[in-house]
Amino acid sequence: MFRCRNSRDRERGQTFVELALTLPIILLLFFGMIEIGLATHSYIVVANAAREGARFGARGVHVPLSDITSIVETGLSKSISVDFTGVEANTAIIVTQIDLDQDGSYVVYDRIIYGDLTATSAICEPIDQPCASGKLELQDFIDANLTFNSYPELCQASEGCKGDFVVVEVFHSQDTSILSGFAREFIPYPFQINSSAVMRVLHHRASL
Repeated sequence: MFRCRNSRDRERGQTFVELALTLPIILLLFFGMIEIGLATHSYIVVANAAREGARFGARGVHVPLSDITSIVETGLSKSISVDFTGVEANTAIIVTQIDLDQDGSYVVYDRIIYGDLTATSAICEPIDQPCASGKLELQDFIDANLTFNSYPELCQASEGCKGDFVVVEVFHSQDTSILSGFAREFIPYPFQINSSAVMRVLHHRASL
């Protein structure tokens, strides 16, 4: 009688020990998946906001850069928490208008940096200066050309497809507090999320 009871007690104790050993790992994986999911959601929002800003800025060479940043800020604030000023700043927007020459070089002719978060544009000016990691290469603008020129009616409506581009870069620091302490050794904190969009500028908005 006593032997059976002791056996059951040992099994129960072994179960608790196993649970105590595995539960932290299970919780780490569970909450880590939540944080990665939140970061993925934020990246999608950031990428979409950058594209919306570039699309708005591509309407013409006289689109105010402050209007472009306003479009991006609106797109971001609808879905994620953003703060552009002070020590709590977690987001920055850089809008750059450039002119691509026939020899393959480009010149920055206007730029705005909105937000106090430390951010470095991937567009160099002058172009022989060091750039941020993940810099935009000439191929990015060539790809934008190819996309644009695949619609001849757009090229005709913009008076000859001049080499003006708008580049919108969005930087966001995803700050979450689900995990803390030792778990931060395994999960990056905060997540640094960057996205950019390049679009060809229409010199006159096409009426299509």
